[in-house]
Amino acid sequence: FWKTRGVGDKDTNPFPSFYEKEIQQVFFHRNRLGLIADEQVVLSRPGDYFNFFIVSAITTSDDNPVDITVSDTKPAFINHVLPINKGVMLFSDNGQHMLFTESDLFTPKTARLKKVASYECDASIQPLDMGSSVMFTSNVSAYTRAYEATIIDDDLPVKMLEQTRVVPEYVPKQVDTSAVSTSLGIVTFGTKNSSDIYHFKFFDSGEKREQSSWYSWTLTGTLQHHLY
Repeated sequence: FWKTRGVGDKDTNPFPSFYEKEIQQVFFHRNRLGLIADEQVVLSRPGDYFNFFIVSAITTSDDNPVDITVSDTKPAFINHVLPINKGVMLFSDNGQHMLFTESDLFTPKTARLKKVASYECDASIQPLDMGSSVMFTSNVSAYTRAYEATIIDDDLPVKMLEQTRVVPEYVPKQVDTSAVSTSLGIVTFGTKNSSDIYHFKFFDSGEKREQSSWYSWTLTGTLQHHLY
């Protein structure tokens, strides 16, 4: 579906690294279309969303596509992508990564990809943007664990809190859907064809979490889909 090569050949202007791989995720960032395939993160030319070839085979350009491989000691196949204000969060089975830039321009020269945490992440539930933090889940234990990650600065470690620590046997392992409302301050988890849904309600005042709690609803029917 992408545009054909305009300059060079397969040696000076090769196909993007997602070529002949299965594309798992699609996202937008800094006016570029991004594609995820296994451990490859590829973003198009800015404003030219289906062009993944370089501008010139002779010189480099800030408008060239961005093509980066996620590096880790464990397999880092990306399951989820979540664009946030500081960059793009990438979630693999065994870690969390951040695609960002320290410059005003996002180019192949300034793009950075680093690992920010090493927590297991459920491949079936999409992580959620809570406004100033990110929530994702892990179901490697008997019950689902929900983690809240706050990225303060590029040079500082991620502040990670397990929000289910106070109720470690409350959210069942089988949950497979999630939704969030940042304006209401609520995160919801559920299981398709189940009658029980679980809420995490929180209230932030500035940079301080004033209150948070877990509670559940029992529906008169069974859940098929939910959103805010």
